Amino acid sequence: MTTQDPNVLLTVKNLDVIYDTDTPVHAVQNASFELRRGEMLGLAGESGCGKTTLAYSINQMLKEPGKINSGTVIFHDKSGTDIDIRKLSGKALREYRWEKTSMVFQGAMNSLSPVTKIEKQLADIYKTHRPDMPKTERHDRCAHLLEMVNVDPNRLAACPFELSGGMRQRVMIAMALALEPQLIIMDEPTTALDVVVQREIIEEISELRREKGFSVIFITHDLPMLLEITDKIAVMKDGVIVEQGVSEDVYFNPQHPYTQRLLSSFPSLTGDRGSFVRVPRKK
Repeated sequence: MTTQDPNVLLTVKNLDVIYDTDTPVHAVQNASFELRRGEMLGLAGESGCGKTTLAYSINQMLKEPGKINSGTVIFHDKSGTDIDIRKLSGKALREYRWEKTSMVFQGAMNSLSPVTKIEKQLADIYKTHRPDMPKTERHDRCAHLLEMVNVDPNRLAACPFELSGGMRQRVMIAMALALEPQLIIMDEPTTALDVVVQREIIEEISELRREKGFSVIFITHDLPMLLEITDKIAVMKDGVIVEQGVSEDVYFNPQHPYTQRLLSSFPSLTGDRGSFVRVPRKK
């Protein structure tokens, strides 16, 4: 089976995800969207609204008690094959991760082993997915990955605890690029970084996307930032995608009251002063 539109990379339809505890939590409800090749989709919403759970579902990374209750996630590979992600397991699932899609996890210091050298952590990807690759080629590729994200290749010999927060985040992005995936999911990749480093990393992500042609799902709280870098925005609240569309339309003409309130919670750098608007939470 092949997708009708060859430009569509990912189709998520009516996705429901629950955490099956004593009191079940409906974390994602009836989520649907399409992602096109080379496109960047921004996924925005407050903490706990289901953004990361949705991302983990796309990568088949949910752990118990989390599980997909219903719906479909179809990856339309550039080879023309449609991959039903919910049906993947074992070797097929391992090949899908990192080769087809990869993920930049939130909190680089927690995602990287702090006392293992950078080169070993990058090289492990090639050892797993390209076991026949010679050691010298692995080293050269690891060095090239760091160069792509503007990190000195000499840092291959360093451990993450020796690097700044911005450099660690760049290493995570380099790791996600290792096997040239068609989709990269970035879960708040600039959290806890100062605004200057945030800007540098965002510009590097945008440049790499233009150069390599991969698609991006970019998760963040920052709606104004998404306007600058994304093609489309989807806004989540309480596990539901309440609004989605072209970035400029969502930002300048928001239709849902929650999106309007979310945008009103950011201060304007120009114009008259106004009151901050708090986004109320459910009791």
